[in-house]
Amino acid sequence: MSRTWKIAHVITRWLKAGSEENTLATCLYQIREGHDVTLIYGEEYDPVFLDSLPKELKRLQVRSMVHKIDPVKDLQCTMDLRKIYRRHGFDVVHTHQSKAGIVGRFAAAGLKKPVVVHTVHIAPFLSVSGPTKAVYLVTEQLGAKLSDRIINVSEGMKTACLDHGVGTPDQHVVIHSGMPIEKFQDAEPPADWRARIGGWPEGPKPKTILMLAAFEPRKRQKQLIEAIAPMLKDREDVCLLFGGQGTMFDECKALVSSLGADDKIRFLGYDANPQSLVAMADVCVLTSEREGLPRVVVQYLAGGKPAVVMDLAGIDEIVSDGVNGLVLPADDFPGFGRTLLGLLDDGARLGQLAEGARRTNVSKWAVEEMGKRISEAYDHAIRLRA
Repeated sequence: MSRTWKIAHVITRWLKAGSEENTLATCLYQIREGHDVTLIYGEEYDPVFLDSLPKELKRLQVRSMVHKIDPVKDLQCTMDLRKIYRRHGFDVVHTHQSKAGIVGRFAAAGLKKPVVVHTVHIAPFLSVSGPTKAVYLVTEQLGAKLSDRIINVSEGMKTACLDHGVGTPDQHVVIHSGMPIEKFQDAEPPADWRARIGGWPEGPKPKTILMLAAFEPRKRQKQLIEAIAPMLKDREDVCLLFGGQGTMFDECKALVSSLGADDKIRFLGYDANPQSLVAMADVCVLTSEREGLPRVVVQYLAGGKPAVVMDLAGIDEIVSDGVNGLVLPADDFPGFGRTLLGLLDDGARLGQLAEGARRTNVSKWAVEEMGKRISEAYDHAIRLRA
């Protein structure tokens, strides 16, 4: 890299979720490398998360950028972003999430500058059907034509895009989502675990299941609760913990109360030190309907904990079924619950999977590796444009 760049990261929402964590890690790496970095975000944001950003990271809000499809606002947003691009003269516009990926790339169409890079955190046309899939596919195919480089967080996302005609092989590159994996590798469980989970009767620590995820429909905490709550009724030795916040948090909490499972299923909210929760758990789970490659699963394994997950495109890139975790059928929640409790009761198998988790090589998810490879992707795009 011969010079510094003026970079804009355009993202639909600025909440506490995986794509935002990926974007923030990228921004911070680029600031350390001496680049001029601006975060452009839409209508929805977490004010506490936003206020925690370092002053070196510039930020612009575009209120016309909304999560739901809205033809009027989407057109306005495209024009707003185009004005911003021209005013600031960015060398690189890097878009994230579906809506920002579309309006952000269309806004740059025809401009000599910037080069346009898009990250596929989750392919939006997966796990949907009918007209919705058709709309997503057409827009993503058009967006790809306006992209100088397309970054995929997993081989599974790259394959899904190419299989659906989104971009060409020479546009795509796989760069795994970077995170501070050493925090999870070195973590210790909280000394006050009993208080941390909201109190627990006297006696030994329960067998602990942990799911770290934002509370939103595609994560499917609700379906997991409905299936597993009856199974926990007579299990005085098991506790299911949910870490995270989101739009479905209150609904899921009310569901647990209605099922009389408040003592067995606990809600921890957002935690700034999730690595200590992973260190406390016996097994970690994820029940998402769709993902790119879930960062949290990498964190589970970095913490040496077996990952029990529902089948996702590309999940075999990190979870080896029967080696460091279990990959179970995507929509069988009762079967998921039974298998999970069976694993907790089989100490030998649980220990074997934990050993497999500890042996998993997670080095390609390191922040420095991600940052270096994204810089290479930018440089490649700039040289091709020149």
